[in-house]
Amino acid sequence: RAYDSDRNSLAATDELKTTRYAHVISLLSSLLSPGWTIRCTPFTIGVRGSIDVARWTENLTHLGVPHAKVQDILQRVVDCTLDGLLAIRAARYAALIPTDSAVETHLAVTD
Repeated sequence: RAYDSDRNSLAATDELKTTRYAHVISLLSSLLSPGWTIRCTPFTIGVRGSIDVARWTENLTHLGVPHAKVQDILQRVVDCTLDGLLAIRAARYAALIPTDSAVETHLAVTD
């Protein structure tokens, strides 16, 4: 996942993914019958839910998703990403809060 703090990080992550799979694409392309093509189609989401709307729209359209459904997909992707972020933060917060049993264990060990 890309960081959201730099406006170029999403594009840089897409480029990294495309470069990483270039060799595999080349190899598979050499094995295909004429007329078939392979393309790396990255769908990068920033850690805070940001997406490159133009790139996602282009990629979804390339995959045959009807234009009328693209906006709904984009919104659902962001919503799910933010839900995941909230769950991770809640888990981190819960891990930092000492429970009664953890405090009792600590007191028993230090006495």
